[in-house]
Amino acid sequence: MSLTACGRDKANGGSSVLTWQEQYDLSVKYLSHGKYEEAIITFTSAIEVDPKQPDAYIGLKPRCMPAPPWN
Repeated sequence: MSLTACGRDKANGGSSVLTWQEQYDLSVKYLSHGKYEEAIITFTSAIEVDPKQPDAYIGLKPRCMPAPPWN
């Protein structure tokens, strides 16, 4: 399975930009799979789509990320 934050397949009738909810949901999925860099990118994209949604900001909080191994 491949996840992408860039957009949808236009040939299948999708728009080129994901909605805030789609970006946010993808971010949560990335977090649950331990893909932290991808989660940061998609949370940031969600904020760009709708900066008034607090959940994406909350998702970016460092407590969601594991501590570095040197701590």
